[in-house]
Amino acid sequence: MSKRCVKHWNLPCHWTGQRFVRMRQSLMPASLEGTSNPGQAVVLQTSKFLESMTMPNDDFSSAGMKTIIISAPLVTKGGVFRSTCELVESARAQGLDWSALIITRGDLNPGRLPVGVDVRVVNQSGIRGLLELRRILSSSETVGQAEAVISMIPQTDMLLSTINRGRKKIHVAFVRGAAWPRKGESNELRRRIWRLIERWALGQMDEVWTTTTVLREEIEWSSAVIVPAGIADIGSQEEPQVSFEPANVVWAARMSIDKNPHLFLNVLDELKVPGFMYGDGELRFELETSKPTNVTFGGWADPLTLWDSAGIYLGTSFREAFGRSAVEAAARGLPMVLSNAFGAAPLLFTDPELKDRFVLDPLETDAWIRATRELSEDAMLRQRVGHHVWKNANLLTIEKSVEAVRRRLHMIKDLNEIEKNV
Repeated sequence: MSKRCVKHWNLPCHWTGQRFVRMRQSLMPASLEGTSNPGQAVVLQTSKFLESMTMPNDDFSSAGMKTIIISAPLVTKGGVFRSTCELVESARAQGLDWSALIITRGDLNPGRLPVGVDVRVVNQSGIRGLLELRRILSSSETVGQAEAVISMIPQTDMLLSTINRGRKKIHVAFVRGAAWPRKGESNELRRRIWRLIERWALGQMDEVWTTTTVLREEIEWSSAVIVPAGIADIGSQEEPQVSFEPANVVWAARMSIDKNPHLFLNVLDELKVPGFMYGDGELRFELETSKPTNVTFGGWADPLTLWDSAGIYLGTSFREAFGRSAVEAAARGLPMVLSNAFGAAPLLFTDPELKDRFVLDPLETDAWIRATRELSEDAMLRQRVGHHVWKNANLLTIEKSVEAVRRRLHMIKDLNEIEKNV
């Protein structure tokens, strides 16, 4: 049984044992049951092995699996940077042998780093930068000694696919955001080449993961496994009481076209309520020169600074694979209006009525103005929406995300054992 054959049985499913149930059904068609077919013994043996993994217990062989998460290159201390650090920190707190290698372009001033997280700086760009990234990855002892490698960035997927890695190591692409530019976001030829190379790289992996169904559909990879994202400190906060004072409206993201910051400025210009924009990026100068007087820019800020003065959060993105800022805001009980492009939107808004009112098309400016006005003028509505998203955000813990990764690695390892024994 070839590796390719086994790998492409990775049918769309969550990280439970459903994939293995469906594989077992493929391996043992009804026509073979109860027959003396010469291959029956092998099929039955494999089927029993798969069935034993359908409901795995907590005694995972992957508990001691040496795992490294690679995020390279990063240009901001955004969601992938924080998620990488939090996954490693949480895993190590549970006794798992996890580490991370983060490679940045320029000094991001990472501040305090969890044990096991190594940050390196590459100043070159273009082809030279990619060659330097490849040199670091191929020469790293930590990468070389790892039993499982999890890639968080498309460029890392591509580079890892060019390195002679051996089949003993598990390689996973954990797609956390845009895997390639959308139309209009880049030169069309460059966009097509990027998409072609990244899809080839994904095909070389043992498995492809995404955090939400929205992202799985966006990358058009039907066999991608949903491995939920999580946020550190989620579940530790008591539900805050929404202030009856006028609410500050907050936006927090990279200042780029896909985050749609102009919608925030248009809404705030119409409502004349105080607003704060946090983040940085290529559009910052343009936004600062065109902003209404009731909007203040705060740059990159730590969560305590960012959310403590906030009253309402607006998530305006044209695309947002997960939406870490939205989950952080929800965990603090902030009412919000979200773009329907947010992968986390259906996780945070589970009430159909509230979802219809506050999960909106990012192109419908009037609907955003109306929804934001309703929240800013009605403290009881803010309390209702804030409680709803707070309750749902408390399910999205970093510990649950680590557990999902750990279980998935265990299943891949056992699947590789099938190849050896069949």
